Amino acid sequence: MSFSWWWIIIVAGAIWLIGALVGTFVIAFLDPLTSKEEKLKDWRGRLVAGFFMGLLFWPWMVPATLERRKLLHDMYTGKRPSWIVLDRSAGEEHVRYYTLADGTKFDAAAYDGSSTEPSLISADYEDRTFTGRILYQISMTHPTPGTPGEWLPLEMKPFEEKAELLDDCDQTEESDDFDARRFNQSLQMPRGKYAVAFRVKNRSGEMELCPAITLIVADPEDYNL
Repeated sequence: MSFSWWWIIIVAGAIWLIGALVGTFVIAFLDPLTSKEEKLKDWRGRLVAGFFMGLLFWPWMVPATLERRKLLHDMYTGKRPSWIVLDRSAGEEHVRYYTLADGTKFDAAAYDGSSTEPSLISADYEDRTFTGRILYQISMTHPTPGTPGEWLPLEMKPFEEKAELLDDCDQTEESDDFDARRFNQSLQMPRGKYAVAFRVKNRSGEMELCPAITLIVADPEDYNL
């Protein structure tokens, strides 16, 4: 029987397809960031989406999904701190969009840091012609709840200063969002999870208290990276 190069293509394709099928199951049903109710609600749609995602990206997505499961298992068993990821069941978010009582809109974001890299707080009004005033207050929630700090103003940063903050914090993936917000503050924080609340001046001249966003300061070894 003569050797044919077509067998290499066929075997490689079969291996890839098997990996895609395994990846479909892993992506659709083993993602630890998706609740059981969400997995069962539209399982057919999840299978179809998982198949196409797995067909293209299973060598990268399967290990990432399994690593997330291991991370959450280690957090559950106490091998790693439980505060190093957002608790979405408690409503924690890195970014929030707000509508004040008079209809004024603004948004705020927290860019996580580490013990060696500063964190960033960034916010702005939807209408960039409105200067307004934004105050922030930080309180540690984990591992040890702390007393809320004083209310401090978020300062408007010229583009050059914002670029320096962005370089210091190595937040290149979110640079577009960061550059779009005029009010920014760089902070060097101890390891922990923090709630960042805001008081914002609306167009009526009143200061309104807004729900907090979450800031996480953790080191790579916390995630076992």
